[in-house]
Amino acid sequence: MMIKGKKAKRDLIDAAWNRYAFNDENLPSWFVQDEDSHMKKPVPVPEEIAEEYKNKVRELNVRPIKKVMEAKARKKRRLSKRMEKAKKNAEKVLDNADSSAQEKVRQIKKLYQKAEVKKRETTYVVAKKHTASKRAKRPSGVKGRYRVVDPREKKDRRSIVAKNKKAKKTGKGAGKRK
Repeated sequence: MMIKGKKAKRDLIDAAWNRYAFNDENLPSWFVQDEDSHMKKPVPVPEEIAEEYKNKVRELNVRPIKKVMEAKARKKRRLSKRMEKAKKNAEKVLDNADSSAQEKVRQIKKLYQKAEVKKRETTYVVAKKHTASKRAKRPSGVKGRYRVVDPREKKDRRSIVAKNKKAKKTGKGAGKRK
């Protein structure tokens, strides 16, 4: 309705302007009923249309995005391939008669650790005042992923890490965020 007509759009915006004007407390019930019936304009959008749009939005939120699903499937496939490879190598290690049982266990653990998903480390580079507004170039001496942050963000991250350390030492469950 906002797209189709200027008047409808204006009326909707005007109706929403003072939506908190009626949140007084400790009023008599008769006054509240009277205020509801006379002080608020009825919404110009029909109930059926509003309900239909709400349902559409609800359906969209429930359904995952196709690209996300594809990416998850690719990740899963890669992991299963790596695990299969690790399993085959583990069988070879077990068949090897030269090494001891402890050595075999150590080698198998190493194989499976390699197959596990590794989270890539991100290096945080603090932006200096003169480079904060410009597009940052790759800093010297930084390999792999990096992210340019402002000093406040770096301090916040440090404090979170410190809280987690402290919580681990004291044994309290606080600071479980990562």
